[in-house]
Amino acid sequence: MTHVLAVVGGGPRATYALERLSAQLDRLGPGQRLKVLVFERSGEFGAGQAHSPSQPATSFLNRVSSQVSFAADETTTGAGPLRTSRRTLHEWCRERYARTGEPDLDLGPADWPRRYVHGLALREAFDSYAADLRAHPRAELELHHAEVVRLRAGRRLLLQTADGRRFEADQALLVTGHTHHDPLRGEPSRSRARFAAATGCHYVPYAYPLDRLPEETGTVGVAGTGLTAIDVILHLTEGRGGRFEPVAGGLRYVPSGAEPRRVVAFSGSGLFTFCRADDEKGDRAHQGVHLTTEAIDRLRERHPEGLDFERDVLPLIEREMAYLYEAAGGGSFDFARTVDPLASAGAHTPEAYRKAVLDFMELDQRRAEEGNVTNPHKAAADGV
Repeated sequence: MTHVLAVVGGGPRATYALERLSAQLDRLGPGQRLKVLVFERSGEFGAGQAHSPSQPATSFLNRVSSQVSFAADETTTGAGPLRTSRRTLHEWCRERYARTGEPDLDLGPADWPRRYVHGLALREAFDSYAADLRAHPRAELELHHAEVVRLRAGRRLLLQTADGRRFEADQALLVTGHTHHDPLRGEPSRSRARFAAATGCHYVPYAYPLDRLPEETGTVGVAGTGLTAIDVILHLTEGRGGRFEPVAGGLRYVPSGAEPRRVVAFSGSGLFTFCRADDEKGDRAHQGVHLTTEAIDRLRERHPEGLDFERDVLPLIEREMAYLYEAAGGGSFDFARTVDPLASAGAHTPEAYRKAVLDFMELDQRRAEEGNVTNPHKAAADGV
């Protein structure tokens, strides 16, 4: 009997799935076979489009190199058989740098890798796990450079790809990650798309891949100020030949002249993503005191109709953050001010708002440099 598993999306989570599947093939019983179908629209198996090895080098990963690995380890409960070789991204970079001398691979354990580097390592890991599957006498693997557009349940699952092909499977694992969307299906993207159509602006509902963004030289608006916005801004500046030079107290940007005339980023919070703190904990993860599995189970018993996040869960989060904040020597904890630090800034003019944003970014950077144990704000955020 052959069990068919369809994996929809061939990026990082597909890599992790193949790692576990290939490590446990010996658990197949007598007469059992496994067939795995992996579908990836971009054809970038292992990395996916967001982590593509061919993407611009301006984008960075949001984890330091020692915090990324490619196989389950002892911290993964119920993972099953573990591999003897479980390299971190840092170890992979050191090995490859020794062979190639590529500067982007010369990373320490606390350095932030460029995202394309992660893509290279993911692709290599995927290929290794794929080879393990194909080498097993009772396993098969098919890779399909195709987009799954329809999934229908019946006696078996039926998958249809954009080119009209159909595949049957017993189970499907949906790991599509970063996905495109129709901007007309919801607000506020519908309003932006209609405004662009009415005014002749070029509206891009999905930023990736960055190297396909229009070569705009006028004003570029960026809806959101999170990690994708940072990718876009770096691509429009450093990616167009500008450079950041160190000066006293920070960096100075030297333009190339090919950048847009202006980049305007906006969001509900008005702030960029808070800085990730330097890691002081290593493997010593915080164990919840108020926000625990047992506490959630008690809430479920009290509310069998279902939990409301703001009513039931958010108070536990606030209490856990307050506990960590005070444990780090921070005194009383103001949750509202923590999540909205500009609310009390009194910034009623553009100049005052700009100053408030820059002041907070500088403060947040100092907090991050103090670490996720020493600094009360970062200890509270990182622990929860």
